[in-house]
Amino acid sequence: MNVRNADAYWSLASPEPIFIERARKIGTFAVYGSIAFALTIPLSWLFNVPILRNDIPVMTPAHLLGVSFSILIGISLLLLYHRLGTTMAYMVCWTIAISAFIVVLEYVTPNELPFAPLIRVLDPVEDMDKISPNGALCLLLSAASALFARSETRWNVRISQWSALLSALVAGVALIGHGYEIESLYGISDYSAMSVPGALSYLLLAVSLFCFRPERGLMRILVMPSAAGVMSRRLYLTAVLVPPILGFLAVITSAVWKWYDLSFAIVLFVMASILFFAIVVTVTSRRLEWTDGFRISAERDLRDSRERLRELSAHIQVMQEEERVRIAREVHDELGQSLTALKMDVAMLRKQLAPSEEVERRMASMLDLVNGTIRSVQRISAELRPSVLDDLGLVAAIEWQAKEFEERSGIACILDLPTEDFTAQGAQATALFRIFQETLTNVARHAEASMVEVQLRKSMSQIELRVRDNGVGIDLDNLTNAESLGVMGMRERAALTGGTLTIESSPGAGMTVIVRMPALENQLETEALASF
Repeated sequence: MNVRNADAYWSLASPEPIFIERARKIGTFAVYGSIAFALTIPLSWLFNVPILRNDIPVMTPAHLLGVSFSILIGISLLLLYHRLGTTMAYMVCWTIAISAFIVVLEYVTPNELPFAPLIRVLDPVEDMDKISPNGALCLLLSAASALFARSETRWNVRISQWSALLSALVAGVALIGHGYEIESLYGISDYSAMSVPGALSYLLLAVSLFCFRPERGLMRILVMPSAAGVMSRRLYLTAVLVPPILGFLAVITSAVWKWYDLSFAIVLFVMASILFFAIVVTVTSRRLEWTDGFRISAERDLRDSRERLRELSAHIQVMQEEERVRIAREVHDELGQSLTALKMDVAMLRKQLAPSEEVERRMASMLDLVNGTIRSVQRISAELRPSVLDDLGLVAAIEWQAKEFEERSGIACILDLPTEDFTAQGAQATALFRIFQETLTNVARHAEASMVEVQLRKSMSQIELRVRDNGVGIDLDNLTNAESLGVMGMRERAALTGGTLTIESSPGAGMTVIVRMPALENQLETEALASF
């Protein structure tokens, strides 16, 4: 899909409001869960609950600082969710982001920073019981994600969601390390380690940041009503939740309850995951199959409807041409004969009246008026249905129309036509002539051209009419708007006779209209073979 088609798709495909509302509710609950898990760390020590004694043997200012920062990010995110105190929320997030960045910078630099004496509370070199490296990274990514969350630009939203994703990955690795007792995944070197409640707090904080703008960026597909949205909601949720849950159960049943050894638990975990994913894929596939069936049926109905509309349009155009022929004939015959008789009577009366200057002047004026009316009748009759098209063929009709256009507009027409006329089906000849008329009309109205080149060619397989002007041209994107009814009518005329219409143009480079229709002999041969 190219960029233009992608933009058109995203502008037409609208997220489902109910899914957006549900995602924001999930994000709000995740914020409250993040704050609750962060609070368990100081509360368990404050009320002497030994739930964290294994993960945090000694409560240090580093833990309290990390908990405070995590809670402050959660509160700031709640304010952003409800559009309250956004300035204060941004100030808090900036403060936390800068502080966490300093901690991360202290970890990765071999020497002390120049301003180290001013930041002893954030300096892990002076005091090893500071915020853990992975905890500082999660704080930095979460604060940065919150700062970009409310932006309206696509890239800022993506930066926010990618930052939240990286924070979730760091916290997820720590949880896996705690679950399988791999200390290197949650504790780095001799520094303080990330606890289970801390990892859960950062993970839920990342979920809330993801759900802040679900209609933009990475989350957009999850709130779409399409089949892809349905599949994403089911498979993503399964992929994120099922493996940790099954892995946790495997560890509990083998290490805690001692039902079997760890190797058997791992095999059981793998088999259960495969089975569960197979069930989810099967259910989702059936839903997609049903959706595809509905789409195919809708496309078939739409195609049939378009075909019926095209048949109706063809019938209307045929009836319109027949009505034009009838009106043109009646105007030419009835009015023409009456005006000719009136002209003869005036001429005869002019001879019979006694000659005088006043009578001669009035008779001459009457004859001029009758002659002008006859010319108007002939012009109106020719515009309704030029008799030259029926009597002399398409080539002569194009020559006549080009001459009329030159006299009326002053724009030169250069013709490159066959020396002899060729056989063209009545509907094809009419369609080509009407398209040629509409093209000249557009040139006179919009092109600001001084010259028009007309080329008519016929090969064994097709008839091609090419009209090119040297005018100002047009942006091809403007040909698809609702105001380009003339171009739409030209395309429809070409399609009704089995042809195609192509427009080549760019601003300042003129415009070329190309009409291609199947040759009559080739069409009759194809129909004969099909009937045979």
